[in-house]
Amino acid sequence: SLQKEVEEAISFKKFKDASELQKKVDELELLREKYPTVAEIEVKLSSMKADMDSAIQNKDFAKAEAIHGDIDVLEEKLKIEKERTAEVPDQTGTCSGCSQAASAVDENGETIQFTSRSELEKKIGESSADLGKMIAAKDFKKATAVQGFVDQLESLRPLLPTVSEMKKTLMERRKKMNTAISKKDFAKAGEIQETIDFLEKEVKQEEDKEKENAKPAGTLPRMKIAAPRAMGLSSNNSVKSAPVFSVNKKRSTIPPNVDHNRNCKPVSKLRPKKPLLVDFSESVLSVCQALAAKRFDAAIIPGINGGVSGIITDTDITRRVVAKHLDPASTG
Repeated sequence: SLQKEVEEAISFKKFKDASELQKKVDELELLREKYPTVAEIEVKLSSMKADMDSAIQNKDFAKAEAIHGDIDVLEEKLKIEKERTAEVPDQTGTCSGCSQAASAVDENGETIQFTSRSELEKKIGESSADLGKMIAAKDFKKATAVQGFVDQLESLRPLLPTVSEMKKTLMERRKKMNTAISKKDFAKAGEIQETIDFLEKEVKQEEDKEKENAKPAGTLPRMKIAAPRAMGLSSNNSVKSAPVFSVNKKRSTIPPNVDHNRNCKPVSKLRPKKPLLVDFSESVLSVCQALAAKRFDAAIIPGINGGVSGIITDTDITRRVVAKHLDPASTG
């Protein structure tokens, strides 16, 4: 990419070349604002809908009507852009809705490659947890670097669709192929079939990677249960006596050296888990991913002075975000 060429020119102290390349990057950035992607349009559309709902609640119907007009225009633009994206294949040889290689540079300067969404989400969860620990330890310098890395990771999401997104694209491709067959456009149907075959393979690989990344880091060893001692003969052929139980107590049919509960848990399982800490500036989506990665149902929001600023639970997210149709990615 041009940005990488700029960084290379700077590293070799070719500042003149770096300046020219940076101008090209700036020009492309301006074009990006003029021609937003489908994801950017959807984010803007979600924000406008939230503004319209707010205007309606405040009984500012004139403003709500104006926003509604802008929403109609933007929805039409989104529809056209989706059709254009679906028809034009990527220059990388893959299709829209397929996984692409993505990379990010961590706080230590190491480049990490991602080939699946599950790998990316797992890393986002781990990095978000590390960020919470650094904030709790008041190591704000490292926290800033980790936050930059998390932002990089989150920006890679459009490049690596989830299994559900890929299946949705697959369904759309099959509908288009059936339409092409009904119109007897078999050449186009053959091209779409190639894309479908590629997508099916991608979905299978992504599902396998999801299962692999969902496996716990390690499992506890099974506890060995001692077998009950049977009565037998001693060396002098005398019978060994079995354990004697008190008559006054209820007779047990299982010797005391045998564990009654085969699903015993070690004492370490009774120890409370370390709390999950999240920054108050994080989005609801980021918090959800951190909770899912650690299998928690609540997280603590540390304050500036090291105290507890608040607690966010899965119930809060359900009632205050999901039930109100708010965008978790843009809601803090």
